[in-house]
Amino acid sequence: MKPWQLAKKWFMEKSPGASFEASLADYLRDGYVWSGDDCFIMGKPTLWDGETMYSGDVKKPNCWFVFLAAGENCLKEFLRKAPFKLKYVAWQRRGKADYHVHEWKRYKRRVRKG
Repeated sequence: MKPWQLAKKWFMEKSPGASFEASLADYLRDGYVWSGDDCFIMGKPTLWDGETMYSGDVKKPNCWFVFLAAGENCLKEFLRKAPFKLKYVAWQRRGKADYHVHEWKRYKRRVRKG
């Protein structure tokens, strides 16, 4: 199974009734999508204020929110594939509500160790 297919399978399991294709279109339009033989990533620039993640038409984004990633070494690949750096990188684990937010520098150190 290709990474994008794994991502879609996981998405459909965790978000019944939601449309993978609609989310993909949203990230193609307003975010960033990387699809390769080794990994698949969907992310977008957002604004993190320390408690809330704001997306949409934010004027000064400071955080990459990685919505969906599948495949090998996606966390490390994101460092190379992100079109530009922002202060933070964030994600939610396995469909849970809590955000895992790290400063870009710390994220880079953790991923390289890992």
